[in-house]
Amino acid sequence: ADKFISDVLRIKADAFGNDEIRWRQSIAQMVGSDDFMRDIYKLLHKDIFNWGICCFSTLRDNELMWAHYADSNKGVCLEFDLSTSPDIQEGLMPVLYDDQFPKITDIGDVYQALFRKRLAWKHEAEWRTFKMGKGPKPFLKPSLKAIYFGCNADLEAIDTVRRVMTETGYSDVRFRKANLFIQGTRINDMPNTPNPFLTRTSTHV
Repeated sequence: ADKFISDVLRIKADAFGNDEIRWRQSIAQMVGSDDFMRDIYKLLHKDIFNWGICCFSTLRDNELMWAHYADSNKGVCLEFDLSTSPDIQEGLMPVLYDDQFPKITDIGDVYQALFRKRLAWKHEAEWRTFKMGKGPKPFLKPSLKAIYFGCNADLEAIDTVRRVMTETGYSDVRFRKANLFIQGTRINDMPNTPNPFLTRTSTHV
């Protein structure tokens, strides 16, 4: 937020050259003005395409989330201990669910709005963090505590994931399976060793 505001002030200063008095008068008039907010939006629009977002949830057994985000229960859920991965934990904030979208009057309100969603999504119990720069972000191996497989996950894919995790040094990761019942989703532990009856075809997921 500070960077956005300083960039706006620099743009305004450039427009007035060395006339500091007019520049200060302009600053006093523009804060909260429509022109000021338009400049903010321009800078935000330019920079936002360089942002990355990482989303987490406090839930692991929500049926809707398994259906929506895990390829209809064929994917996985990763459990992290973020206290061992400070780079991820930094800036992590809970999403606020409210049907009344906040009124935006300054750049701080824009940032806060990025952590808002409508009440219809409250079941996600989401936490978010934003980072400059897109693409994969590394995390420390000890922070990955468990991998949960969906109830429709392919058995051979499960075996491959487990082998790859073991071969790449994730020896302490627990493997668990989500199962659907009439009463809801249940999480069950899996054996510590991969299925010996499945043929290994690849070391890549």
